[in-house]
Amino acid sequence: KLRLLYWGHKVVGDEVYQQDELDSVLNQTRPKGGGGTDPSCVSDYMRDNKIKPQALIMLTDGYIFGDNWGTYSCPVMWAITEANTKAPVGISINIGE
Repeated sequence: KLRLLYWGHKVVGDEVYQQDELDSVLNQTRPKGGGGTDPSCVSDYMRDNKIKPQALIMLTDGYIFGDNWGTYSCPVMWAITEANTKAPVGISINIGE
């Protein structure tokens, strides 16, 4: 199963795809924008909605409001477009534009 959360300063989209739907994710997904970047909204949303992923991949530009990157109970990998940014939790990789 794959779950996509769209977020900025709050979670604005939540999509769930079962294994037999994975081939059509690109055609079915409906990305939504937020504004601002507060990754703690993701950990709060998962806690409030009892979402317990096996792993989490977070995509961000790395320009975070404050220093609250969130608290996670699973492995987290951050894919960050800003080359000089490293998340204080999980593993960070820098990706080019």
